[in-house]
Amino acid sequence: MFNASPEATTQTIDALAGRGYALAPAQANGSDAVVKTTTWDAATGTVTVPARTVAVLVDKAPVATKVVGAPDRLLAAHGKTVRVAGKVVAEDGSAPEGTITVTDGRKVVATAELAASAGGRFSVALPRLSRGLHLLRTSFAGGGDHGDSRMIAPVPLLVY
Repeated sequence: MFNASPEATTQTIDALAGRGYALAPAQANGSDAVVKTTTWDAATGTVTVPARTVAVLVDKAPVATKVVGAPDRLLAAHGKTVRVAGKVVAEDGSAPEGTITVTDGRKVVATAELAASAGGRFSVALPRLSRGLHLLRTSFAGGGDHGDSRMIAPVPLLVY
């Protein structure tokens, strides 16, 4: 965005509402305090650029995450409570927040919200599962700046 005027300028770009723009890293980490006052309102698609400033906004990529989870036992008596515990790790070391989902094949069997205060750790109680082999897979739907991730392979649970 180029603003050659002596006043700050604000523009709304409806087509870009909902997108997560931010100053380019060179400007965000640079020494120009004025350019750092550039603002982007994702909800409305509104950008404000200070007077006599060139601001480069880039679409923020979500922070990559990895999730791993496993049941607290591989063999469980029918009717016994089984919990899936694990951790979501963010590539930048931040505390991820979002939704944990445990599936058995293609069926969702449990979900839980992961707060940033949990430091990525989670423990989800599963509902009573039928007798037989269950292939459990954990996925993470990132909230805020965190991207989604999914375990590569399911973990077996045998309920007898």
